[in-house]
Amino acid sequence: MNPSAQLEEIHQRGVDLLEQVVEEPSLSLEMFQSVEGFIHQLVEYTAQQPEMALNWATNASVATDAYLADHSFNVCLMGVVFGIEMAYSDPSLLAFATAAFLHDIGMYDLPYHLIYRTADFSDEERAQMQQHPYLSVRRIQHLEALPEEVVFGIQDEHERCDGSGYAEQKTEEMIHPFAKALQVIDIYEALTHPRPYRDHWMSPQQAMCHLISMARQDLLDTKVVKHWLNRMAFYPIGSFVRLNNGSIGKVVSARRCNPLQPLIAVFRDTNEQPLNPPQIMDLTEKTHLHIVESISPDVIEGFEDVK
Repeated sequence: MNPSAQLEEIHQRGVDLLEQVVEEPSLSLEMFQSVEGFIHQLVEYTAQQPEMALNWATNASVATDAYLADHSFNVCLMGVVFGIEMAYSDPSLLAFATAAFLHDIGMYDLPYHLIYRTADFSDEERAQMQQHPYLSVRRIQHLEALPEEVVFGIQDEHERCDGSGYAEQKTEEMIHPFAKALQVIDIYEALTHPRPYRDHWMSPQQAMCHLISMARQDLLDTKVVKHWLNRMAFYPIGSFVRLNNGSIGKVVSARRCNPLQPLIAVFRDTNEQPLNPPQIMDLTEKTHLHIVESISPDVIEGFEDVK
């Protein structure tokens, strides 16, 4: 099976598994063992295909009316890439990936109209939404087989370094390291994918700038943000860019040794007419071409078809 088809199969297994997990009021040992098996498979794949995994998590379609499962899978996939980048030990990598996969299961205990709300929350509704980390922990904390850092990572995921987060307003020194990493990845994934409560989403580069802003405001751990940006490259996989000849493309592979010259799939020619199929272009070989700007995905029609 080719790597792309293999990842599609892993994604479907993950989504199906998550649906089974949330059907239980609390995570059973048998179900946890199924999660462990899935996480092992995901880690093994990502270690061999990190760029394809990152490309999937950045660009996979997410249905706004059923986004939770895809979001959890994407965060888990990105989390494994980050954990490998940080040289986590095998047990730590598996625990971090497990926390990423299960971090939002408490959301399923909330009313549907809250999860998929398109309007602003009332104060009461916002307070109810902010209970979901506690609800997630309640589903898993009884399991002795579960590493305690999984619980801490999920519990602290919405805390902020300046104490303005929820649910316990912890400050930087009190927040578990897993949660500091998980919150950065969670925010990045949410910013770069559609949601029911907003009409547009950010390009990867815009999302990175937003993370930098949050770190400067002491909301996120600066070191974690720096490591994430270093892994994502200047033009991250999934970025839409315009070249100096007017053509438009999508970054499909980022080179850390040549951050300004990624591999791109050009899908609009110099007159902005569609190219089908897209033309794969290596900017290290096209020395007369360079990127002049990033483009937000929500202003480009037809970009969903670009793989």
